[in-house]
Amino acid sequence: MEGATKDITQTINKNVYTYKQKLISSNLSNELSTVMPSEELGQKLSGNITKALSSLNIDSVQSSVKKTNNTDGFAATMIPFLIVLASWVGAMLMSLNLNIVATILKNTHGKWSIFLSRQVINIVVSVILAIITLLLMTLFNVKLNTSLFETWVFQTLVFFSFLSVTQMFIVLFGPAGMMFNIISLSVQLVTCGVIVPKALLSNFYQTVGSLFPGTYVADGYQTIIFGGGNLSHDMNILLCTSIITILIAMGRIMLQRNSKSESIKQTANR
Repeated sequence: MEGATKDITQTINKNVYTYKQKLISSNLSNELSTVMPSEELGQKLSGNITKALSSLNIDSVQSSVKKTNNTDGFAATMIPFLIVLASWVGAMLMSLNLNIVATILKNTHGKWSIFLSRQVINIVVSVILAIITLLLMTLFNVKLNTSLFETWVFQTLVFFSFLSVTQMFIVLFGPAGMMFNIISLSVQLVTCGVIVPKALLSNFYQTVGSLFPGTYVADGYQTIIFGGGNLSHDMNILLCTSIITILIAMGRIMLQRNSKSESIKQTANR
């Protein structure tokens, strides 16, 4: 912001100063030639005045920047980027590990009990990680423009929505779903506004970004850090994302065979 303001001010001052010099010099020469008794004297006087004009201060226009929703410190401006990156990477690794455990337990436990246990684990982990995140932000003196409770609920939904989306890809495609999770991470970092402002992105990228939770996480954290809005819209989107992705995962679970029942039948037949 400061750099752009400085460049614009310098350009304006340069153009204004050049225009003033040309205007005054041309008018002065014409007027002096009609008033002065000697043309040579008029030209000499005009030259002296032109030299005096060239020594004037060029900075006739001064810049003034008024920041709205300003926050101090570079670290605070990096929080949306770090939250999206770290939360998504952690979520996809946790979802992969839970899927490995679910594969091991499927012969001894029902598929729905395993799936329900995964959701309980996701909720508990989301709540705990949200508390840890708030403690770290407090430790580093990050000023919050929303209430502590509202920020905690939002952060819980952030983790849970990320876990739900990464879980959906792994439930649908197995370990190969990690490829979709990695691609989703790259797409979100480009389109959510933490690297390039969304206003500078084309309509295509803005539309793609609206399909991923990272966009609403970045918007929410910009509200938390810079103020100027509320979290209700972003929280509702994250909650809807979690519900939809869980329902999709449930649909895939319904199509799976219950390995525990088949194992019991095979044991009974023996």
